[in-house]
Amino acid sequence: MEKTIPLSKLGYETLTRRQKELKALISRKKKPTIEWQRELNIAKSQLSEIESILEKGFVREFDEKNPAQVQIGSTVTLENLASFDKREYTILTRSTADPLKGIISNESPLAQKMLGLKLGNTFKFKDNYGQEDTYKIKNIE
Repeated sequence: MEKTIPLSKLGYETLTRRQKELKALISRKKKPTIEWQRELNIAKSQLSEIESILEKGFVREFDEKNPAQVQIGSTVTLENLASFDKREYTILTRSTADPLKGIISNESPLAQKMLGLKLGNTFKFKDNYGQEDTYKIKNIE
């Protein structure tokens, strides 16, 4: 199978760490309860998602010939060109997302707009309130 999902080193490390945590959780022997079964099903679903990405993923290194572009695991600084506000987001997977900490899913509409873009690129994005603004990618880590 061809590796088609670019990952940053941080993204790869985060996903492999979470994969190990989920495998450990799934292998634990506990008294079968409804709560435990629900937790086990969620863990299995998250593990499946992570393993699918890792199976198709590869770590992309950046240099002068291969400039940084937004990918899973990237931390991206955006500037709103109307208000000049800056925000930072880290793009990971649905099971590792934590929007309150600035960690968004690669499946989110904002991440979908950013994936594949390079430093200095601009894009338009409409928020949940219908407000469309233009953003510029100021930094990619």
